[in-house]
Amino acid sequence: MVFGILACACALVQPQDPSTLTYEGSYRQNCKTTMLQGQPQTYDSVAALRQTLLDDKAMRKKYPHLKSQDSRTPEESHVVTVTANLYAYAFEKQAPSGKSKMDGDNDFHLIVGDDGTNPSTLLNVEVSGLPNSGDPDGSFTKARQHFLAILSKHHLTTPAGYHKLKTPIQVQITGSLFYDEQHGPGKVGTGKLKPSTAWEIHPVQEISEAPPQSLLYEISQILKISM
Repeated sequence: MVFGILACACALVQPQDPSTLTYEGSYRQNCKTTMLQGQPQTYDSVAALRQTLLDDKAMRKKYPHLKSQDSRTPEESHVVTVTANLYAYAFEKQAPSGKSKMDGDNDFHLIVGDDGTNPSTLLNVEVSGLPNSGDPDGSFTKARQHFLAILSKHHLTTPAGYHKLKTPIQVQITGSLFYDEQHGPGKVGTGKLKPSTAWEIHPVQEISEAPPQSLLYEISQILKISM
């Protein structure tokens, strides 16, 4: 009898699979949980991608009430693929009380870029929680599973708050452009790893580890992060 009660209790407290968590935010929810379709425009660096985006000041001036617009602007209506280094990530896990150290919407925040010492070559990328309406084709679940598989391969976990990688992981990311008016430039990230723009890729449609670079390249990236 006692063992049966303990077994039931353990079953109740088992953590939910992170790949199946739904998006629990409210800010422009439809945009964050809708994957645009179409052929992606490919960029070999974050800097090259950012050069094509409307300047932050211009974007905010053009759309002063963006937070109340739950559809994408023409500037956001693009699918892109970019190769970049993953420098840091955070799991915005929703706490049982509905509160957490971060927004608690169940998204994964990824800080990616070309140079960890240069905010103008960084970008925030988000692997979104599943839509509340469901994930019939499994695309959101797969994106989360693929990101978690990359972490698992490198023996990384999903702690609360940001985790800064000692050795950056080069990844290839495909997703929809999104302008996060809620967070201004330089507000998202950790330490010096804060992109100087509020532009994001959100949600991520596909993420995979890119082919390994040369040993010399890997060493140069480690030295930049440790400086």
